Amino acid sequence: MLGNKHLYGVKTIFNMEKLDKFPCSGCGCCCKRIDKLFINIDKLESPNKEMLHFPYKHENGRCEKLGENNECTIYENRPLVCNFGKFISAFDLNKEEVFEISMKSCNEMMDEDNIPKEFRIK
Repeated sequence: MLGNKHLYGVKTIFNMEKLDKFPCSGCGCCCKRIDKLFINIDKLESPNKEMLHFPYKHENGRCEKLGENNECTIYENRPLVCNFGKFISAFDLNKEEVFEISMKSCNEMMDEDNIPKEFRIK
């Protein structure tokens, strides 16, 4: 355990109707695979797409700003693609749909990293 946060993040259960922000577990799986973030984003048809530039990708696919304990070292100034609220607004997307797709992707990455099932987003 790291304070109230486990090495794998936090256990997360959410209710879509009451959800204001994405229930990130803080495991860091997406930050270790920046390319996976862009798989669905590449399908976006929008003039705002150039706003998704991501300058922090290391050659190994990991975000250069991912710090110890899987914490973002530039969280308050993170890129648009890392900020669900601003991302959804910028592209006028359906929040529930984005959260469902992202939840599935997050859980798949956790499976790949053998993170215990109790840390999956449910």
